[in-house]
Amino acid sequence: MTNWISAKIRKPQDGEEVLAVVSGQHGGFRYDHEVVRAIYDEGSWYLDDGVVDDEQTIIVSDWMPIPKPIVRETPHQIDAVELYNRLVLISATAGQWSGPRVIQEVIGEVKRMMS
Repeated sequence: MTNWISAKIRKPQDGEEVLAVVSGQHGGFRYDHEVVRAIYDEGSWYLDDGVVDDEQTIIVSDWMPIPKPIVRETPHQIDAVELYNRLVLISATAGQWSGPRVIQEVIGEVKRMMS
């Protein structure tokens, strides 16, 4: 977990894109402790609408690195070719598509493959 860092204590590395808490008015926008993406570079903060520095009316109070996206691993990978072959076998043994019975067999087969 990443914590907010006071901009008074430490600045990001030059060129690093971060999340920043900004307040003030700049470029027609009014900010009130809003979180925005920003880049700090050579002593200046850059937002989507331009440079923010000490001479403008925006204050960056805190910042944090942009968190990495969540990657969820699927507990079971099903091989599509294997699944297709098993479903063909189920449909062939069913003779005719008998609606709910075939669906139940397909669900059962998928559950067996995942366990």
